[in-house]
Amino acid sequence: MPSFEPAFGGLTEMTGSGVGVASPDDDLLVQTREEDEEENEEDKGECEEAEEESEEDEEESEEGEEENQEDEIDEDDSHIPPQELLEKLDAVSSALSAKGFVEANTAAQQAFLQKFGRYIASKPPTNRNNVLHMMAADRSAIPWLIRHILKHYSARMDDKDNAGRQPLTVAIQVNKEEFIKAVLDSEYDDKNLQWILGSPSSDSGNSIHDAIKNGLNPKLTVDLINKVSGDLLSTRDNLGRTPLHCAVEYERCSKTQLNVVNALMSRSDLALDKKTNAHLSVYQHHISTRPKQYRPAARKASAPAPALKPREQAPRQSHDKGMPEKKRQQSIETEESLKIVGQNYSDGLLPAQNPTPYRDMRSSGLRRALTFKSLSADCEAVSLTCPPSPTSHNCQESESREAMTTLNPQAKSKKAAYSTSPNSGSKGPRSSATKKQGKTVKKKSTDSAPVYSEYADQIASAVKLQYLRSTFENRTESEQRSHETAMNFLYGDSRTKHICFDLLQKENVMSLKSLKSGSYSQFDFDHVLQYVAVGPIIFRAEGQPALPEKGRRDMVKLFNWLKDKNVTNIIKVIVDDRKGPFHSDEAIIEALSPFIVEILDWSKPDLCPETIQKACANVRELHLSWTGLNGMLFAWGGIDGLANLPYLTDIYIRQTQEPEPEAWISEKLDEFNRRLCKSRDRIISERSTNSSNAMPRYGLPLFPEIKVHRPSNSITDGDGQITAGAVSEQRRGPEFKDHQWLKIMDRFAAGIFSLSPDGLIKKLNLPVELQRDVRICLIDDGVDAEHRSIAERMDGEMGRAFGAYTKDEYRGMTMPFYDSTTNHGTLMASMMARVCPNVKIVSYRLDTRQGEDQKVRFTAKSAADALEQAAKQDFDIISISWIVRKETISVENNLRDIFRLENALRLAVKDKLVFCSAPDMGEITSDELMSYYPIGASIPELFKIGAAKADNRPWGPAGAQTAVNYFLPGHDVREKEGDEVILGDRSLMSESSIATALAAGLAALMIHVVRMATIRTYELNKQDSAEANILKLISLKAIKSHATMRKTFDSMTKTNDKEKYVHTWVHFNRKGHELMAAGEAIRTEDEKWRVISELARDIVDSKYMDETSHQQVSNFEPIRV
Repeated sequence: MPSFEPAFGGLTEMTGSGVGVASPDDDLLVQTREEDEEENEEDKGECEEAEEESEEDEEESEEGEEENQEDEIDEDDSHIPPQELLEKLDAVSSALSAKGFVEANTAAQQAFLQKFGRYIASKPPTNRNNVLHMMAADRSAIPWLIRHILKHYSARMDDKDNAGRQPLTVAIQVNKEEFIKAVLDSEYDDKNLQWILGSPSSDSGNSIHDAIKNGLNPKLTVDLINKVSGDLLSTRDNLGRTPLHCAVEYERCSKTQLNVVNALMSRSDLALDKKTNAHLSVYQHHISTRPKQYRPAARKASAPAPALKPREQAPRQSHDKGMPEKKRQQSIETEESLKIVGQNYSDGLLPAQNPTPYRDMRSSGLRRALTFKSLSADCEAVSLTCPPSPTSHNCQESESREAMTTLNPQAKSKKAAYSTSPNSGSKGPRSSATKKQGKTVKKKSTDSAPVYSEYADQIASAVKLQYLRSTFENRTESEQRSHETAMNFLYGDSRTKHICFDLLQKENVMSLKSLKSGSYSQFDFDHVLQYVAVGPIIFRAEGQPALPEKGRRDMVKLFNWLKDKNVTNIIKVIVDDRKGPFHSDEAIIEALSPFIVEILDWSKPDLCPETIQKACANVRELHLSWTGLNGMLFAWGGIDGLANLPYLTDIYIRQTQEPEPEAWISEKLDEFNRRLCKSRDRIISERSTNSSNAMPRYGLPLFPEIKVHRPSNSITDGDGQITAGAVSEQRRGPEFKDHQWLKIMDRFAAGIFSLSPDGLIKKLNLPVELQRDVRICLIDDGVDAEHRSIAERMDGEMGRAFGAYTKDEYRGMTMPFYDSTTNHGTLMASMMARVCPNVKIVSYRLDTRQGEDQKVRFTAKSAADALEQAAKQDFDIISISWIVRKETISVENNLRDIFRLENALRLAVKDKLVFCSAPDMGEITSDELMSYYPIGASIPELFKIGAAKADNRPWGPAGAQTAVNYFLPGHDVREKEGDEVILGDRSLMSESSIATALAAGLAALMIHVVRMATIRTYELNKQDSAEANILKLISLKAIKSHATMRKTFDSMTKTNDKEKYVHTWVHFNRKGHELMAAGEAIRTEDEKWRVISELARDIVDSKYMDETSHQQVSNFEPIRV
């Protein structure tokens, strides 16, 4: 048996250890040797006994040997006197602090283990750290000793210190990199490792939280991440942050942090569905932690800041330093986060600052990794694939294109070398240069300490792209992401940006004017769009024919418009190009090449593979329309075909024709698959051979396996959706008696529309309430934003959609609020704008479903979702021209959503006027009426509207006349000439729905009249005029109240009129004539203002301002003018 003395007296370098020669003059080790020399004989006896026991178990398996050895040591624990164990652990602690111990050779290791092995293996007394704790905290981390303990005495990793921490937890908290590397290189069980990493830490997070917060070496952090499950990565700390929330915080955004972010999302992106205690998503949390000068709102408020050069540090806020983690985060969460939610931001960069689109690759072991069009070489990452920046939009053809190879952490050797993190807290041997006044000074990192806004932008975009991509993945119903959840993830409830553009249901000729100056011109797009979907639209400029003689170029116009809107990335593109004349290949390339497109579904039959490569070189998913020609399969599968697309993972073939037998087609598809795989392998092989010249720095590009999805047996050419106009039926029927009510209102609307308040708004310092137009939230099946009667009345910023496509290929996509399934919503909006031409209409589109009777109905869930959102917004009026029925059948049970809907109604009526329709089902019982919502809700503040005939009497089928508050024209109502709306499916259509829209328009008109008169008052207050002080701001607030508006409606019905018909001739007939006559007066503007002011005074006359009204308006805070 080797003596203990040579083990430390003349240490030689271990083979493969990479260490130097130890010092032979270590006083502490000599002293230790002398003190223990007297016990040498006893130790020998114990070692011989252990050897005999080991020989008896020699024939057992290695696993059994280790377990028996460990069990035996545990049994011997009780035989070691506590005082002896403490003394030996003190000796071990001293040895671990000695110089040269790390470099111990094999002989020295054996001698050390023979002397201290049984003490190391023993569980220490209470309040005493074991050897692993020592090495994890303030002693040198000895890799061979750590591996030995974890192999033979793994239970010691479960011991806890006084703070309840296991050794690995301690090492992560103090950044002891050598210890962590040794654990990862050991044979320690992965399940036990995951359990330790997932154990709660002091702030209720786990060790992954600690690794990120403490700035552990990113490579080590990534390896730890890959040891745990997705559930653990979505664990939240006491502030509600997941590890991903912590990783994206601005102060951590460095050139290497992107690796950690991508590793977290690649392992599991469940954290993207979690919110902090301040109700912030991962993306919103990142924005909230940015210094104010680097937040998007701040950048847009001033001139664009110049792009940061490499190594140019972005200033930190004072809270980034010198503040404990917990307090700093609480400060950020409470003071800043609420200001950020819903802000108009887009990763913090204006398009001029950040023209760098992003690319995507997929690699084995990592579900998806982000790539950037332009990224510094300093950003080479473990889990990131980054092609360098192309020099033009047609960069796909560049021969100098490079790509970083994504390294699969799962495939890496356990003993891979790690570079020491600059901010590591490793407690290994220290030089005197790092000591100051007896305290260890952590060396400031030149790599991760500076925070660069450019890296923050890349991380923000990585998170955004990952979420938008995931909306197209097939998940369980409860986890399915969509356009709506993406908007919540990015912007919360307040939304001013659009992340999609959907004209999929459009089939008609469109004017380019609708894009450049119509309602679509208001759209403010994020630079990354979830999708763009376009139907067979033909764009026509003034004076140009609808169809070109040669290949079409319509999509060039549309995508150029999106480019002008600063869009750079589109996750999914869908273009319906199934019917000729088709777009030319040149047009397709010109349309798509300026963007980074990841999923392409351009349905032009037999799309040329060269066209695809030039238009979308970064595509990862292709949907191809195939006519059955074998020649196209040869072109797609050949060496110059689709195999050249470096990021392509999936091809979906949609067969549009079947010219050959099914067996023949199946055979040719098999050959195509084999040819494609062979071409892919050949390309990879050739690039591997030439990699040293082509890509010497970043290695090989990523060419994943391509999966071909075969077409279904049936040949389908339609999209299976309810398309606007599919069952077109124009409402213009036989001649009928016109409603006098509409003639009166048409005349007045024409007069007031000619009087604009815009000039006074610009000139006067008006309160906010007077500056904005009256807003109606129309909850329906969407509104055709191009219809001539409403194109200029649509508010494109606040519209929302709550209905998704049902077909799998449109998964994650939401049917647009600026289009309509049946044009029912379009008709309602047209009626509102007819009565009040100055109104702003916000479209909330509901989800529609066809029942077994083929009738279209709204879903209670989407209705509840829409009302809950509308109740939170600053609308004056909510119009609901439909009903949903309460269902109790188990299959269609919607009681939960009906309950939500009713609660949302109660919230909405507190500060909004809510109009709803009668069911138009004839006379029904009160119990049956209560099953229809909203009219069945017991909410007295609702305005319940029924339809009347041209003779002013209720229309019979309107029914429930006792429950209806007012009747307005609804039966046989004719649109204004030139404003006709062609309805599709008429399932949603009812006469009372028209009456409800007219009632909402009438209420909006009265609010607008009072608003105009109040603006006039502010102008005249500066003059000596008898008209001054006619109306104050309180009058506008009063007319918006439920009590005052109901009094006003009551005043417009005849005395003791049981039919409750709302007459307009008293106020609007005479004033309409006066407005028309004022157009011929000498002082046209003044005369019109006088007419409006008088009408406003009549509307809000004091006899209508009862105590309830005054009480309601008194709740408004005073406005400083």
